[in-house]
Parts: sequence; C-alpha cells; structure tokens
Amino acid sequence: MYEKPDFDAVAWLRDIDDADERARFIRENGWCTVSDPEISSYVLAQAAQANGDERRLLAAAYGAPKITRKQQSAARKAARILARAKLRPKYAKAYGEPSLGPPSSNDEEPLVNAAVSVGAAMASAAVPQTNQSETVPVATPAPQIFHWDEDLTEFLRDIVIEGGHRPRPAPAPLNGAVNPFAETPKKLRSSDLTADDAVKIYEAISFAMAEHGAVMTSHVVILWDTYRVRSHEQATDLLSEYLNQARKWARVGTPGQSRERRRQRTGEGFDFRFVYVHENGTQRGFHTHILCTVPRSAAKAFEAWTKAILARLTRYRGDGRSVRVVSSLARNEQSAVARGWNWFRYISKQLSPEAGIGRIDERPKPLREILKVWPYRTALPISCMKRVGGSKDIWTKAQRDAGFRSDLKCRDVGGIFSGHEMDEHRQQVVMRELLPTLNY
Repeated sequence: MYEKPDFDAVAWLRDIDDADERARFIRENGWCTVSDPEISSYVLAQAAQANGDERRLLAAAYGAPKITRKQQSAARKAARILARAKLRPKYAKAYGEPSLGPPSSNDEEPLVNAAVSVGAAMASAAVPQTNQSETVPVATPAPQIFHWDEDLTEFLRDIVIEGGHRPRPAPAPLNGAVNPFAETPKKLRSSDLTADDAVKIYEAISFAMAEHGAVMTSHVVILWDTYRVRSHEQATDLLSEYLNQARKWARVGTPGQSRERRRQRTGEGFDFRFVYVHENGTQRGFHTHILCTVPRSAAKAFEAWTKAILARLTRYRGDGRSVRVVSSLARNEQSAVARGWNWFRYISKQLSPEAGIGRIDERPKPLREILKVWPYRTALPISCMKRVGGSKDIWTKAQRDAGFRSDLKCRDVGGIFSGHEMDEHRQQVVMRELLPTLNY
C-alpha cells in the first residue's frame, strides 16, 4: 500500500539534475503508479518534456508501449488546443462556458489529474518561454484549464488514459441490417478426409491410368509455414497459381503447342495431371501433398523449377524443409503403379475412422480397411473450403463425360490396386486405331 512521504517529494526530485538518476529513483520507490496527484502530475509532466532522454527513461519506467504515429498526432493536436486555451483563459469565462464536472468515479480522479498534467506540459512546450532557463511546468487543476469545454476534456482523456482517440460509435443498424463490409470470422472445419474425399482421389488416379495411361510418378510436399504463409486461404491461392504455372511449364515443347517462353529444359513436353490433399499437422503445420505425372527425364528439372517458382510466388526463399519433390525410380510399369498407389495410401492417412462405403440396404464397410491407408494421425482444423482437388481432365466431370466407373463404385474391391487400368487403356488405344478400318 502506498504511503505518502513525509517530505516534499516533487521538490526533492527537482533538485536531481541527472535524468538517469531521477528515473532510477522514481522506479525504485514505485512512484510511477502512485495515487498521489502531486507526484503523478510531476512525473507525467516530466515525461512530456522536449528532452528525448528523459522521455525515453520515464516511458521505460512506466512500462508503457511505444507511442504510435496516430497517438503522436492526436497529442500534438491536444497541445495546440491547450496552448490556445492557456493564452486566453478569460475568453471562455467571459462567455460563461460550462465548467468541468466531477469525475464519474473516485478512481478516475488521479487519471484525470494526470491527463491535465500532460496537457499542461504540452501546452507549456507549445507556448514560447520568456525565461530561457530550464523550467518545470506545474500541473494546473482541471477546472482552471478545461472549464471552457467538456468535449476537450473527454478528447484529452481518451488520448492520455486510453492511448488514442476513440471515435464515436456508429448508430445501430435498423431492421436487423448487417454491415456488408464487416469482417466475418473464419469458419473452421475438420481436416479429416471424408469417404467422398478419399473416393474422389482414388477415382481420379484410377481414371488417369485408364483414360490417359498416366501414372502418378512424383510426390510434392509444400510446408506453407516455412514460406511465412499463415493464412490457409492464401496458401490455397498460391497452390492454384503454382499448379497453373506447372501445367504451362510442362506443355512447353509439346507437339502442336506454341513455345510460350524459353526454358533450360530440353525435350518434348507432357501433360501435367495431379491430385492434392491439404493437411494441418500438429508439428508441420498447414501443408499440401501433391501427386502428379512427371516423366523421369524431366524429374530433376521439375524439382529445380518447383523450388524457384514457389520462392517467387511467396516472395520468400524458405529453407530446406519448405518443399520436397520425390520422383519414382521404378524401372517398369508395374513398379511405378505400385509406388503411385503407395503414395495415395500415405496422403489419405487423414481419412476419418468413421468413414464407410456400401449400399443403402447394407451396413457400410470401413473405408480405411478397404483402401489400406496409413495409420491415422491427429490433426488441427483448417479454414479453407476444399480439402482435396485435382486437375480438370481427371476430376469428377471428366469421369462423368467419359462414363467411367471405378472399382469402388462397382464394389469390386479385390483388385483396386492391381493396375488393371493400364491394360484397359492399351485396349482402348488398339480399338481407336482399328475403328477407322472397321468402317470399310
């Protein structure tokens, strides 16, 4: 509990010439937050002096945050108003302006006095001094300075006590109207994959092999936190731009396509097809898994280009963990298909344990047992709209247009990872070549 000293503390402090010593004594005696109006007025008045060293020392003694430019501007405006008020104190009195009323509560009285002290110090600094010697402004009681305007008192109280001027609240909307410009809170959703999400990824990979003869030969992992991308929505936008640039990069050199820009990579282009899954792990944060079709001859060039384009899009180079590109080293088609399905089971590890598949009239079978995905890991929620996605030429609409039905839809789960889709693709290629001859 604060005990008022039995000597004139303000006079004693004025005798201390060294600013460091004066600030140290104020801190050690706990006079920064005392309820004594006289001491508080002196300390706050010293804090408002033009001497930069004293102001910084006393601000450190108070532990106050750094003053922003907005607060400095408001304080200068208050000093100008107080300077005019001090130069003509009889003006308001002659016209009978209302005097300052009492504080709303006893607890606010020291704060009001402190606000008055800072305002008086600012006003003294703004008014030219006739005596060139160092003078210490003395706090003036509130009714003598602010008796001519209550709004001015409220304005200065907001600046000194609250740390900034508070604008008047806007009127409440009528008839339940909602402000269209108000920022809505982000809606979080579980990062666990549903049965529909896992089936979409599986069918896209299966359709890519059956329709285009394309196997997922590369696995890309992007850790967005290492690129200083904290927003999930921003990460999804950057991912879309990256995949779009990857599609254009892959098509350079494709027969029938114009060369959009020169590349160091040589050889024919290829069609870039992909699927992706968003995860939000407890250790790696929000990250994205991408399975894509990249020929073995372009694997090294694709890895170097991926690191460069992500650094350009995010405007940050990241570190060694930011992006990882793993390419399949399989020597034959069967090994490449097996590696691609193994990657699929890995990126589907967030499949919900409650997810099941089956007919309406039968009990659903656990989808994790059917797909044989990796063990489940606890993850954090996400705020982006989509958890999974893929390129348009292998996603759901392309499958419907081609009349494709996967093994999961046909309930033939015995050979879902056997790679028979590649055999079906070769049969389709042969039929397309023979079809013109059959018309004769």
